[in-house]
Amino acid sequence: MESLNLKSWLIFLLLSLLPAIELRGSIPYGIFYNFNPYLVLILAIIVSSLVFFPIYYFLNLFYRRFNLPFWSIIERTRIRGQKYVDRYGLLGLAIFVAIPFPGSGVWSGSILAWLLGIRWYKAFISILIGNIIAGLIVFLVSLGFLSFPYFINI
Repeated sequence: MESLNLKSWLIFLLLSLLPAIELRGSIPYGIFYNFNPYLVLILAIIVSSLVFFPIYYFLNLFYRRFNLPFWSIIERTRIRGQKYVDRYGLLGLAIFVAIPFPGSGVWSGSILAWLLGIRWYKAFISILIGNIIAGLIVFLVSLGFLSFPYFINI
């Protein structure tokens, strides 16, 4: 039975962790290998969402440890952008993460949240909501419940 293949499950989990792939690649992979689709959806969302913590905290650690010249530019950007992020950023961040295209997922959202100075708990909730939306979109497309008319007759 393919769904019990450990190698395929490890590849599925690794895909969920990779930048630019995340659940956008792992959900179709898991469904292709006939894994339980609901388990695929839940695991892909959890695993890819948890990437937020090492990214966000590594950037904080790196920022504090190394006093590089370009950090002052980043700090000014964070200070300037904070008022706008507090006003619009969480919704915008969730939408950015929810777009199911490579480069707009948890990795990018975490870096963006850190750059803009969004507090970790607000950023994580926003990114989690966006990731859940992206996961549901990819899940429904992978199962054939959603289709895009402009892909037909190409």
